[in-house]
Amino acid sequence: FTTGTGRLDLLVNASAPGGKELQFHYINFNDPFFSDGMTVSLSTDGGTTFAPLATLDTSLNGTWELITLPFTSTSATTVLRF
Repeated sequence: FTTGTGRLDLLVNASAPGGKELQFHYINFNDPFFSDGMTVSLSTDGGTTFAPLATLDTSLNGTWELITLPFTSTSATTVLRF
């Protein structure tokens, strides 16, 4: 096993009017020896600053779950960070 953190940035043009949401499937195992999770963050300034959208942890007990995260942005340089 490898320890540490990583990140994945997704650049999105969110300049169109209307509501936006991010959907993805997530799985994480509730392991007594490891404690991990994932934070999804939002930037509306091209990645200069980020605000957390959600924190996902091991409470899903190893089953795939559809995660839906509504977000607000009208920026053409929106970044979603995993």
